Amino acid sequence: MALTRAGRLLDHKKHDRFAVAASLFLLLFLLFSALPLSLLPEPIGNNARQFEEGIRTTVVLTVLSGAGGLLIGVALALATGSRNRWLRIPAAMFVAILRGTPLLVQILFVYLGLPSLIPSLTLSAFASALLALTLNVGAYNGEVIRGALAAIPIGQTEAAWRSDCEPAKP
Repeated sequence: MALTRAGRLLDHKKHDRFAVAASLFLLLFLLFSALPLSLLPEPIGNNARQFEEGIRTTVVLTVLSGAGGLLIGVALALATGSRNRWLRIPAAMFVAILRGTPLLVQILFVYLGLPSLIPSLTLSAFASALLALTLNVGAYNGEVIRGALAAIPIGQTEAAWRSDCEPAKP
């Protein structure tokens, strides 16, 4: 049986509500997981608070590095797509280096290497992880956004420029 357009939209709205509800449930479970974890046997049961703290730290790192990585990714995408080689070349090198090295090496470099290169710079473990993850996510997002912008046909870009400059005709 074929669904009408209205039926498909209603199906999508139900699916979207379910996805949001499931995501909220999972997030609440992860953030307040000490009680269910404390019911588990050794070694998890008596260390439930530490697991809960680790889950919270992971969620915070994920959200913050994702948001920061999106901002850095947009800037890198615009820089790598620029005609100015003083922007394009350093941005492309940054992306290539961060995408070409393992994330663990980047985290260890930020935590152990930066303080040895710049003695006045000492970062906490959380700040080091956040900086390394944000830069890594930014490099990957930059390449994804650059590719998405490059995939737009030139005719679409010209049409957008023209429609922006000309007034709409009734």
